[in-house]
Amino acid sequence: MQDFFPLVKQHNVSEKKVGFCVHSNQGFLVYKFLKANPKMKFIENEEILMPLRFVKGSEEIEAMKKTAEVASKGVTVAIAAVKPGVTEIEVAAEAEYAMRRAGAMRFGSSTFVDSGPHSIWLHGGTSRRNI
Repeated sequence: MQDFFPLVKQHNVSEKKVGFCVHSNQGFLVYKFLKANPKMKFIENEEILMPLRFVKGSEEIEAMKKTAEVASKGVTVAIAAVKPGVTEIEVAAEAEYAMRRAGAMRFGSSTFVDSGPHSIWLHGGTSRRNI
């Protein structure tokens, strides 16, 4: 958004149509965009973008393979870290550390380590609960 707003002004497109994928942008950003550009016609373009995302180039495939390798290392370390008395946070920390060492720059979501009653959580979390 920081890059987009100046471009709207620079190219004088504040009253044009713009395609926006609402599923890949946070709601507050979409709201901010619409509020800042009241004359711009907003078109949801998911139908156009989603099929294009299915096709992967060789660089994307390599990145996905590397990501899978990094995630696998994290899972392997997490499994080894699970012992009676260890907390969910400690297991998550070991997994995240292993993934960072393997090259992870960020994580797409929180690390889930769910034990006991937390095991049934659909979108888990990590707590100070002892395993």
